[in-house]
Amino acid sequence: MPTDEPQTAGTEIFLVGGPAELPPTWRLPPGQEDSTEVTVPHLNKNEHFARTTTTQRVAGGRELAVFEWSYSTAIAE
Repeated sequence: MPTDEPQTAGTEIFLVGGPAELPPTWRLPPGQEDSTEVTVPHLNKNEHFARTTTTQRVAGGRELAVFEWSYSTAIAE
């Protein structure tokens, strides 16, 4: 079952747009470092984000790939 809990493994990315309750950063599942799209489960929906050509500097000087919100879909049960 999907949760809104942040992941602890994988490459960290920066999320732009989407629901205000989503954290600004998210970790891609291991093996998906080259993904151009990412799906983030949130409440009863999947929030879809697409990779941009930009990066965002975050705490500690790290540069994260920016993924911009595209659309939402309902989670099938």
